Amino acid sequence: AAALQDRYTVLRYDHRGHGKSPAPPGPFDMQAMADDAAALIAQQGGGPVHFVGLSLGGMTAQALAVRHPALVSSLVIANSAGRYDDDARAMWQSRVDTVLAQGMAAIADGAVQRWFTPEFRADQQGGARVAALRAGLVATNPAAYAASCEAVSRIDFLDSNPKIVCPVLVISG
Repeated sequence: AAALQDRYTVLRYDHRGHGKSPAPPGPFDMQAMADDAAALIAQQGGGPVHFVGLSLGGMTAQALAVRHPALVSSLVIANSAGRYDDDARAMWQSRVDTVLAQGMAAIADGAVQRWFTPEFRADQQGGARVAALRAGLVATNPAAYAASCEAVSRIDFLDSNPKIVCPVLVISG
Protein backbone atom coordinates (compact mmCIF):
# COMPACT_ATOMS: atom_id res chain seq x y z
CA ALA A 1 0.00 0.00 0.00
CA ALA A 2 2.79 2.43 0.86
CA ALA A 3 4.48 1.83 -2.51
CA LEU A 4 1.24 2.55 -4.38
CA GLN A 5 -0.12 5.52 -2.45
CA ASP A 6 1.82 8.12 -4.44
CA ARG A 7 0.17 6.96 -7.68
CA TYR A 8 -3.22 5.71 -6.51
CA THR A 9 -5.81 6.15 -3.84
CA VAL A 10 -5.31 3.04 -1.73
CA LEU A 11 -8.18 1.80 0.40
CA ARG A 12 -7.71 -1.01 2.88
CA TYR A 13 -10.50 -2.30 5.05
CA ASP A 14 -11.31 -5.00 7.54
CA HIS A 15 -14.03 -7.45 6.57
CA ARG A 16 -17.09 -7.48 8.80
CA GLY A 17 -16.20 -8.84 12.20
CA HIS A 18 -12.46 -8.43 11.62
CA GLY A 19 -10.16 -5.73 12.94
CA LYS A 20 -12.08 -2.57 13.70
CA SER A 21 -15.08 -3.30 11.47
CA PRO A 22 -18.41 -3.95 13.17
CA ALA A 23 -19.38 -7.54 13.88
CA PRO A 24 -23.03 -7.85 12.91
CA PRO A 25 -24.70 -11.09 13.93
CA GLY A 26 -24.27 -13.93 11.43
CA PRO A 27 -24.83 -15.73 9.33
CA PHE A 28 -22.71 -14.00 6.68
CA ASP A 29 -22.37 -14.87 3.03
CA MET A 30 -19.88 -13.82 0.40
CA GLN A 31 -22.50 -11.73 -1.39
CA ALA A 32 -22.94 -9.58 1.73
CA MET A 33 -19.17 -9.19 2.00
CA ALA A 34 -19.07 -8.12 -1.65
CA ASP A 35 -21.82 -5.61 -0.93
CA ASP A 36 -19.73 -4.28 1.99
CA ALA A 37 -16.82 -3.71 -0.41
CA ALA A 38 -19.16 -2.10 -2.95
CA ALA A 39 -20.47 0.31 -0.30
CA LEU A 40 -16.91 1.31 0.62
CA ILE A 41 -16.04 1.86 -3.05
CA ALA A 42 -19.19 3.95 -3.49
CA GLN A 43 -18.31 6.07 -0.44
CA GLN A 44 -14.92 6.82 -2.00
CA GLY A 45 -16.28 7.95 -5.36
CA GLY A 46 -17.69 4.87 -6.99
CA GLY A 47 -14.76 3.32 -8.83
CA PRO A 48 -14.01 1.50 -10.93
CA VAL A 49 -11.17 0.09 -8.84
CA HIS A 50 -8.35 -2.40 -9.10
CA PHE A 51 -9.42 -4.80 -6.34
CA VAL A 52 -6.74 -6.94 -4.71
CA GLY A 53 -7.92 -9.68 -2.38
CA LEU A 54 -5.98 -12.22 -0.36
CA SER A 55 -7.75 -15.38 0.83
CA LEU A 56 -11.15 -14.17 2.09
CA GLY A 57 -10.50 -10.95 0.15
CA GLY A 58 -10.04 -12.98 -3.03
CA MET A 59 -13.39 -14.63 -2.46
CA THR A 60 -14.93 -11.22 -1.89
CA ALA A 61 -13.32 -10.06 -5.13
CA GLN A 62 -14.95 -12.89 -7.09
CA ALA A 63 -18.39 -12.04 -5.76
CA LEU A 64 -17.83 -8.28 -6.16
CA ALA A 65 -16.88 -8.54 -9.83
CA VAL A 66 -20.10 -10.41 -10.62
CA ARG A 67 -22.48 -8.46 -8.34
CA HIS A 68 -21.03 -5.00 -9.05
CA PRO A 69 -19.11 -5.20 -12.34
CA ALA A 70 -19.19 -1.41 -12.92
CA LEU A 71 -17.14 -0.92 -9.75
CA VAL A 72 -14.25 -3.17 -10.78
CA SER A 73 -11.70 -2.56 -13.52
CA SER A 74 -9.42 -5.48 -12.59
CA LEU A 75 -8.91 -8.13 -9.92
CA VAL A 76 -5.95 -9.71 -8.23
CA ILE A 77 -6.98 -12.88 -6.40
CA ALA A 78 -4.22 -14.26 -4.21
CA ASN A 79 -4.18 -17.53 -2.25
CA SER A 80 -7.91 -17.89 -2.48
CA ALA A 81 -10.45 -20.42 -3.73
CA GLY A 82 -13.50 -20.56 -5.93
CA ARG A 83 -15.13 -23.61 -4.34
CA TYR A 84 -14.56 -26.09 -1.55
CA ASP A 85 -15.27 -29.81 -1.57
CA ASP A 86 -16.87 -31.71 1.30
CA ASP A 87 -13.54 -32.47 3.02
CA ALA A 88 -12.58 -28.79 3.02
CA ARG A 89 -16.03 -27.82 4.27
CA ALA A 90 -15.56 -30.26 7.15
CA MET A 91 -12.22 -28.59 7.97
CA TRP A 92 -13.94 -25.19 8.04
CA GLN A 93 -16.67 -26.59 10.29
CA SER A 94 -14.03 -27.95 12.65
CA ARG A 95 -12.45 -24.49 12.82
CA VAL A 96 -15.87 -22.93 13.53
CA ASP A 97 -16.54 -25.45 16.30
CA THR A 98 -13.09 -24.87 17.86
CA VAL A 99 -13.41 -21.08 17.84
CA LEU A 100 -16.91 -21.11 19.30
CA ALA A 101 -15.93 -23.57 22.03
CA GLN A 102 -12.41 -22.39 22.90
CA GLY A 103 -11.96 -18.89 21.50
CA MET A 104 -9.60 -17.43 18.94
CA ALA A 105 -6.39 -18.31 20.80
CA ALA A 106 -7.10 -21.98 20.09
CA ILE A 107 -6.47 -21.51 16.37
CA ALA A 108 -3.95 -18.64 16.41
CA ASP A 109 -0.73 -20.67 16.40
CA GLY A 110 -1.93 -22.88 13.56
CA ALA A 111 -2.93 -19.84 11.57
CA VAL A 112 0.44 -18.12 11.83
CA GLN A 113 2.14 -21.38 10.86
CA ARG A 114 0.03 -21.48 7.68
CA TRP A 115 0.52 -17.79 6.92
CA PHE A 116 4.28 -17.44 7.46
CA THR A 117 7.34 -19.54 6.78
CA PRO A 118 9.44 -20.78 9.71
CA GLU A 119 12.28 -18.51 8.58
CA PHE A 120 10.08 -15.42 8.61
CA ARG A 121 8.65 -16.32 12.02
CA ALA A 122 12.19 -16.80 13.42
CA ASP A 123 13.50 -13.52 12.00
CA GLN A 124 13.50 -10.68 14.55
CA GLN A 125 11.63 -8.21 12.36
CA GLY A 126 9.36 -10.86 10.87
CA GLY A 127 8.67 -12.33 14.28
CA ALA A 128 7.48 -8.98 15.56
CA ARG A 129 5.09 -8.65 12.61
CA VAL A 130 3.84 -12.19 13.17
CA ALA A 131 3.25 -11.48 16.86
CA ALA A 132 1.25 -8.36 16.00
CA LEU A 133 -0.88 -10.22 13.45
CA ARG A 134 -1.42 -13.08 15.90
CA ALA A 135 -2.58 -10.59 18.55
CA GLY A 136 -5.02 -9.09 16.05
CA LEU A 137 -6.38 -12.52 15.23
CA VAL A 138 -6.83 -13.39 18.92
CA ALA A 139 -8.69 -10.10 19.42
CA THR A 140 -11.17 -10.96 16.64
CA ASN A 141 -14.74 -11.58 17.74
CA PRO A 142 -15.11 -15.41 17.76
CA ALA A 143 -18.75 -15.39 16.62
CA ALA A 144 -17.96 -13.06 13.71
CA TYR A 145 -14.91 -15.13 12.76
CA ALA A 146 -17.01 -18.29 12.85
CA ALA A 147 -19.66 -16.64 10.67
CA SER A 148 -16.94 -15.68 8.19
CA CYS A 149 -15.60 -19.24 8.17
CA GLU A 150 -19.09 -20.54 7.50
CA ALA A 151 -19.46 -18.08 4.60
CA VAL A 152 -16.10 -19.19 3.21
CA SER A 153 -17.04 -22.87 3.47
CA ARG A 154 -20.15 -22.28 1.35
CA ILE A 155 -18.49 -20.52 -1.59
CA ASP A 156 -19.05 -21.90 -5.05
CA PHE A 157 -18.07 -19.52 -7.82
CA LEU A 158 -17.78 -22.13 -10.57
CA ASP A 159 -20.97 -20.95 -12.30
CA SER A 160 -20.57 -17.23 -11.61
CA ASN A 161 -16.85 -16.71 -12.34
CA PRO A 162 -17.34 -16.99 -16.12
CA LYS A 163 -19.45 -13.82 -15.81
CA ILE A 164 -16.42 -11.78 -14.66
CA VAL A 165 -15.62 -9.39 -17.50
CA CYS A 166 -12.58 -7.51 -16.17
CA PRO A 167 -8.95 -8.69 -16.32
CA VAL A 168 -8.03 -11.05 -13.47
CA LEU A 169 -4.64 -12.08 -12.11
CA VAL A 170 -4.74 -15.21 -9.95
CA ILE A 171 -1.77 -15.89 -7.68
CA SER A 172 -1.29 -19.08 -5.70
CA GLY A 173 1.46 -20.15 -3.39
